[in-house]
Amino acid sequence: MGMTATPFTKGLQNYYGPIVSGPTTNDMIRRGRLVRPRVVDEPWYGEYRIAFEHVKLRGQTLAFVPAKDLKAAWQACQAAGYASAAIRSGMTAEAIERAVQAFEEGRAQVLLTIAMLSRDYDNPAVWHAPDFVKQTSFGLHVQKLSRIMGAAPGKYGLARYHDFTGNWKRFREARDQFWEHGLRDWADVVRYQV
Repeated sequence: MGMTATPFTKGLQNYYGPIVSGPTTNDMIRRGRLVRPRVVDEPWYGEYRIAFEHVKLRGQTLAFVPAKDLKAAWQACQAAGYASAAIRSGMTAEAIERAVQAFEEGRAQVLLTIAMLSRDYDNPAVWHAPDFVKQTSFGLHVQKLSRIMGAAPGKYGLARYHDFTGNWKRFREARDQFWEHGLRDWADVVRYQV
């Protein structure tokens, strides 16, 4: 199943039969289809300004922030010298499209999001994912990581997951098992829930 976290959607097993697995995440990394992110345990001092001044972002960055902090994080990016855009629920489709387009065209280096782009947004140009949202869902954690794992020229060894919340450690055992073995049956889905 690679990186997809779709099987972790609650109740999905009520609608579908057996799981048919393809290559695991680690298989895809070994084959060069994905890149393994380097994890940087970042200190959190309660200020986005300090966080964005501290991290060294090379390339496009998808930052996950709590909804209540979106404006503060955007201002901190700007102050740290990173052109940025932000998307959130409640924005018009046109406004979201403009922000994503600015990001994809390089006019914005950082795209701040709550979780809207944690699923179904595949852009191999994304090299960094600062995560400021303490995650309780293993599936969403896997989705966030997959945003930076797309293979691209020159990216090997440079994709970074900047963990400001402890998510990487919290889900380590489940993630390592999932990446190595994938899903064999619905019991695995339950087993991976932390």
